[in-house]
Amino acid sequence: MSDLYKEMVKFLGLYAICIITTYLLPNIVSQVFFLLLLILFYRSKENYFWFAFFLFLVDPPGGLFPLDDYNYGLALYNFLPGTGRLIYFQELFIFTALFKALRTGVRPRLVFRKPLILLGVYLILLFFASFLFGMSPLRMLSTIRNIIPWSLLFSILVLMPGHEDWHKFFRILFILLIISVATQIFSIFLTRTPAVLLGIDFQPVMNYGPIEYSNSAGDPTQLRPISSPHVSLISLMGAMFYFLYSGKTFNKTWLFIIIFLASFSILVTATRGWIIAYFLMIVLFMIIGGRILKRFIQFTVLMLVASSIMLLSPRVMGHLKSSIKRAETVEKITQGDLTAGGTDSRLEIYSPEVMAKFYESPVIGWGFSDQYARNTNNHVGNQSLLLNVGLIGYLLFIYFWYTICVLPFNIRRFLSEGNPFNKSLLVIPIIFLGYFIIHSSSGQLFQYAVGFQYSGVSQMFFYAFANFYIIAAIDLNGKVNLT
Repeated sequence: MSDLYKEMVKFLGLYAICIITTYLLPNIVSQVFFLLLLILFYRSKENYFWFAFFLFLVDPPGGLFPLDDYNYGLALYNFLPGTGRLIYFQELFIFTALFKALRTGVRPRLVFRKPLILLGVYLILLFFASFLFGMSPLRMLSTIRNIIPWSLLFSILVLMPGHEDWHKFFRILFILLIISVATQIFSIFLTRTPAVLLGIDFQPVMNYGPIEYSNSAGDPTQLRPISSPHVSLISLMGAMFYFLYSGKTFNKTWLFIIIFLASFSILVTATRGWIIAYFLMIVLFMIIGGRILKRFIQFTVLMLVASSIMLLSPRVMGHLKSSIKRAETVEKITQGDLTAGGTDSRLEIYSPEVMAKFYESPVIGWGFSDQYARNTNNHVGNQSLLLNVGLIGYLLFIYFWYTICVLPFNIRRFLSEGNPFNKSLLVIPIIFLGYFIIHSSSGQLFQYAVGFQYSGVSQMFFYAFANFYIIAAIDLNGKVNLT
């Protein structure tokens, strides 16, 4: 019996118990079981396993574990009765990971140290400036809670210190992607999520599906089975990186399958920003891969042929056509229709509202004040970031992003031709481009208060992955001058 088989039996067994205790048993049972998971994580040496498990809990498939739902979400704890303040399991996991990492005494090397220090100093100044704009005690506590998940970057780097850890993490994640795609196919055929069968009687907008959206006339046009999108994005990153990595790693055909499935999982959601991001990431991946272009096209044709049985279904084919048709509405924006044919309110309504408030305090924004909370809008990521941190803070974020994108190119100039990371490092700026397109078109990702939902957790895995493999390339090549 292979190690992966044993791990997946353990993984799926624990995940099944999470579902059973959440949906079929009293809340107290779920709360106790999730605390037991924290103990198991703290005592385990297989940190890659538990980080994959955590990611699949916060970015679950099939409409499971909706956020802020006491009955059907991940365990919530009321440690201070009478206050109405609940503690999320996600927070407890992040604190457990931080405590476990601190106990090792290890200080990870950070290639992004300088921009992170600048962002950290500005964060402190902005936090205190927020009191001048008016920040209630509850807003202050909420802000602190939502900033703490940045500690995951430190925890992941300390607790997943080797190439083997990341390899094992991704071999689990790739299988989870397959499970997620299976739930999407289920939703397309049955027009409901698997979670509905477990008792959830609503479909939360933006997070899970299938979800009906309407055109300007209010007519329902399509079901959107959104399932584990950030598991898909992180899987895509791993598959691209390891495909271009010239050392011993995953089977290339297996990586092609993962890239295909990750792309399929986003296409069926009809989420325009994500579809555009994936399209550009894959095009750039093929360009830097050079000789893989022909092979990639051949494999895609084979996968489409292999999927033809499913595509024969009028429901599936109709769904894919609708997804592509919705993505094509972006063209209307270039023609001057800011609503994309009545399907998008971002540029015409949301953006002007947020920017009007930003112009009242453009230099440092509104910080974490109550004014910021009342006027921010997750649908317009860059505008909301400007509202939060102002021009100064936005320039610091640009410096951070610039470092992430440029550093792999700078390092490659010093790498020997035999360095296995020569091409694979270029996947890092490609994936960042995907994050930025999603942030700019679908929903805000970049911010100080990243929160403990899937988008914030996903970013920490991306930063940690980029940091680890940039350092791995440097160490393999000898000393590299980064200045």
